[in-house]
Amino acid sequence: MQQRMGHSLCKWVIGLTLIASPRMGAAEGWQGIESSLGARGIPQASAGNPGGRALLAGLGELPIVRREEAILEALNKGYVPDFMRTMRPVTIHERGHHLTFWVMPDYLALGHNNDFIHIPLTFFSARKIANSWGFVLPTSKMVDVIFQQAECILWPRIYPADAAMMSVAWLEAHSSLIQSQRFGELDFTRLVAGHKKDIVLSPRLKYREKRIAIYGWQNIRNGENIQPLSTWHGDRYVDYSHGLRLVGPMALLDGRMMPIKQIMADPELNVLLSREGPLQVDQLLREPRLLPESQEIMAQR
Repeated sequence: MQQRMGHSLCKWVIGLTLIASPRMGAAEGWQGIESSLGARGIPQASAGNPGGRALLAGLGELPIVRREEAILEALNKGYVPDFMRTMRPVTIHERGHHLTFWVMPDYLALGHNNDFIHIPLTFFSARKIANSWGFVLPTSKMVDVIFQQAECILWPRIYPADAAMMSVAWLEAHSSLIQSQRFGELDFTRLVAGHKKDIVLSPRLKYREKRIAIYGWQNIRNGENIQPLSTWHGDRYVDYSHGLRLVGPMALLDGRMMPIKQIMADPELNVLLSREGPLQVDQLLREPRLLPESQEIMAQR
């Protein structure tokens, strides 16, 4: 991994570090195919996109459940920045295998290219988006590989713990701070990492299905994660620090395209993508049985 600073690709502003990683030729040959395959699951807006701030206006006073219903409705109308539709390749060389998977260039955002908000979601809603759009979520190992190969690394920005950290105001403020770190950059399709905790898949969720698994928020000074893998919070929890990085449904393994779910579940191949053993992705992304809202709260205590 080569570190470069300057204005040629991404400006150094407010703690931003450049990391440029080489792309493998084999992966580049499939870039257009897989980019289209992953992105075609994202709905296309049939009318003008109002922009992120307008879409979030009026949601600040709603309970999280109602707020996310409105956000999901907007996302499913295709109110997503166009740059999110350009999937980026990430390559792993291990155990004699050459694997490439494709991911969104940034964490999911609401709005359009000139007015977007990074949109943290509960795991309850993240599952809905992944299933509806045909994506999967990363594992903790994949989050680390994405960070290592990212073309632009952003310094994590942490707010003091507060009851307001779940609010719309805080998630908008954090998104604005992230965007200020990329001030002057023109190409938002480049792979960026470091600025959010990832919602991830983990076998732990098989036994704790009412929980969310989060991991990441790398501290670029020493390469360690601020957030270790955790399933402490319930699947209806969300705060400003969360990010949803969607992973394309197909991967290139030793020159052959395969469903990424198949690789994750394979008794031998799973080690390329997981530190925790095989994952049954459909089971982990299965939406749990709905309970009345009061019972949902009690079930997650």
